[in-house]
Amino acid sequence: MQRGVFELLRVREQHIQTAVAYLDTVRDYWLARAELGLLLSGRVPRTEGSRLSLSQTPGNTMEH
Repeated sequence: MQRGVFELLRVREQHIQTAVAYLDTVRDYWLARAELGLLLSGRVPRTEGSRLSLSQTPGNTMEH
C-alpha cells in the first residue's frame, strides 16, 4: 500500500512531538530530583514555583 507524502510528513511530525514530550518529561524528572536533593540536604530551593528553574540548579549562585 502506498503512502502519500503528506501522510508521511504527518507521521514524522507526530514522532517529533512524541520525542519532545519525552524530553520534557525527563527534564521535569531531573529538576524534581534536584529539588528533592536540596530539600533532603536541609536547604530550601529559591524558586517562585515548586520546580527549580534551569538557571537555578544546585551550585549555581547567580541571582535573577
